Amino acid sequence: MLNIFNLFLVLFSIWSVLMLFSENISWLFAFLGIICSSSVSLICYKIKLIDKKSDFPFLHVNFYSHFLSIYVGNFLGSLKFLLILAFASKDFRATKRVFKIKEEKINNFMMIATINMTVGLTCLDCSDNNFLVYSVSKSYFKGFDFDKVVKSLTKVNDDEI
Repeated sequence: MLNIFNLFLVLFSIWSVLMLFSENISWLFAFLGIICSSSVSLICYKIKLIDKKSDFPFLHVNFYSHFLSIYVGNFLGSLKFLLILAFASKDFRATKRVFKIKEEKINNFMMIATINMTVGLTCLDCSDNNFLVYSVSKSYFKGFDFDKVVKSLTKVNDDEI
């Protein structure tokens, strides 16, 4: 039932954001949003799109907390990186590194998104749980704790929230 409620919250929050952007806020539209979101959630449950175990990571609170912490943690670093690129005459030496994951529970796409959201890093290839990561400079690898990210990603799609 938690997955159904999370789907309802995601749908209703999207409805609310659209209602706020249209500047057409009323109790009638909020009530219609609740009815539409709950009916879509119940239909998804009835046709067995959502079970107790779900592979939809956006239905889990940990998914949002993981990516929000990455976004907040890298915001100032990305601004600093842009300023260095724009105004400093610093010379960058690009490097590549291969990271290997031993965990089979990790979603590779979420790992790639996590790497790409980190300042100065880009995932170039992923095969057999090996991630080829490109960095603008060696210093950007120092701020990236790969083991910590792997531990965090094991909790992202966990149904025991």
